[in-house]
Amino acid sequence: MERGTPKSASDQQIEALLHHVYVQGGYTPPAVAQHAFRAEAVRARGDLIIARTSPTELAGMVLLIPPGSSALQIAQGREAEMHLLAVTATHRRRGIGRALVQALLHRARRKDYPCILSTTQPAMVAAQRLYLSAGFQRSPMRDQQQDARRFLAFEKWLEG
Repeated sequence: MERGTPKSASDQQIEALLHHVYVQGGYTPPAVAQHAFRAEAVRARGDLIIARTSPTELAGMVLLIPPGSSALQIAQGREAEMHLLAVTATHRRRGIGRALVQALLHRARRKDYPCILSTTQPAMVAAQRLYLSAGFQRSPMRDQQQDARRFLAFEKWLEG
């Protein structure tokens, strides 16, 4: 997008959601978010899955990062990753996060990915519960440390 070109309403909603969930939630430093959460950068990372309650109201989002992508953090070989699961505060506890995870897993199966990985910070307890209830398992050997932030790894095998 060229400088000065207005962002679409959808892109503005994506950026606002990520800022609210991750920056205001204290999970991502503003300096990191300034680039990483730009809508065009988010879309470039992988398959964006959106949940809307109406054509104009964003309820949540998640990204499926394909094997071989430079955006991958811990996946290897044909494994894929789930990034940036986020649901608006007004739509939480309504099954939207679960529906987004299920849509991502369905898409990953269609693409024949053997495993989906995700990382989350220790304080993101609701996300951890959601991952475990969706069949993910902790994978401590894949845990990561970035700057002062610790990331817990989860995996879900889709094959056999």
